[in-house]
Amino acid sequence: MTVDAIARKTGWSHKHLVSLFDKFVGVSPKEFVRISRFQKAIEAIGTEAVVDWSRLVYDCGYYDQAHFIKDFKRFSGLSPVAYLGERGDDLNYLPMR
Repeated sequence: MTVDAIARKTGWSHKHLVSLFDKFVGVSPKEFVRISRFQKAIEAIGTEAVVDWSRLVYDCGYYDQAHFIKDFKRFSGLSPVAYLGERGDDLNYLPMR
């Protein structure tokens, strides 16, 4: 659901909704969606030895692989392929650099 759709449904302005979201969630709605997609990707990767990146990108709601890679690097500090080589046994484990 988009921010505009939520604003229409609640009757609040886009600006007011973003302000409330930031106040009560701590990030903007856009940032929250980016974090949620990244978490979904990490969960989908799990402990898989081989990952179908195209399918993962689509299933996690990314526009394209470039956006996925950009967010992945932003939140993990690693490329998706590098993450596969450095991940630990625990889901959501990201090595400290």
